Amino acid sequence: MLIGGENFRLYTSRWKEEVRGNTDTQIDNIYHASRRGIMVRESLVRALPTDDPLFNDPRQAGEGYPFDNLQMSSLRPGTPVYTLTKSKDQRWQYVVSPAVTGWVHSEDIASTDQKFITQWFCSLTSNWGAFINAPVSVHAAGVYYFTGRPGTILPFRHQRAGQFLIAAPVRDSNGRAFIHWVWLSGNEFTAMPWKMTPENIAVLMKAMHGAPYGWGNFNFYNDCSAEVRSLLMPFGIFLPRHSSAQVEAAGRVVDLSHKSPQMRIDYLTRYGKPFTTLVYIPGHIYAVYR
Repeated sequence: MLIGGENFRLYTSRWKEEVRGNTDTQIDNIYHASRRGIMVRESLVRALPTDDPLFNDPRQAGEGYPFDNLQMSSLRPGTPVYTLTKSKDQRWQYVVSPAVTGWVHSEDIASTDQKFITQWFCSLTSNWGAFINAPVSVHAAGVYYFTGRPGTILPFRHQRAGQFLIAAPVRDSNGRAFIHWVWLSGNEFTAMPWKMTPENIAVLMKAMHGAPYGWGNFNFYNDCSAEVRSLLMPFGIFLPRHSSAQVEAAGRVVDLSHKSPQMRIDYLTRYGKPFTTLVYIPGHIYAVYR
């Protein structure tokens, strides 16, 4: 049973009508270059154009807070997107990204023209890097741009004295994207692919350790599949967003579901590779660490 939001009350028919009325489902099947964009800050991806949560009965196991049925994922700064449609109040855009599709706040997106795209990808082709600490406030001259975390990748122009001059995507007053170059320390950002050593993995795990669980990246925290994806991204290992898709993307899959728990442990102990062997149970995934 759906019971609504934070106050444990069912949403009224008026709320449903307002959300439905604001949702434009007319999606053009023609490609429009003007609908290309880039994320300029972290943005939660929603199943409907509303910030209101939608919980199932919290008296049931695995339901209620934080399992918001409308929370899909999040998009990181620098993620390319294509807008399929907009909400009628223009506050939301329904976007396609490399990892997820859903509704995001319009102010979190900047539109991109061919000039920007060429400049961005020319930078990305030669030098690209990843955040290895969290949270990292990206700012310059007293102006805050966005927060970076492991799993966010951006181009950089120079590396000097342990610092990186990174490309920060910024939205101008007309909603168009441009690049602002910002210096970050080598403790916050590194060139990709980062060498997968025990020391480097430890740096990432220390940065990510202790964060609250975030269903669908709620409050920009990680759930299980987002944690695995973010952990492996700096090393140049790109995984899909959801656990089932991550297993499908694996180069080799061994089905141990018919084995006893002890036989599964024995197999992982003998053949598992630290941090590159993933253990999948429907709805959950994690990386073997020893």
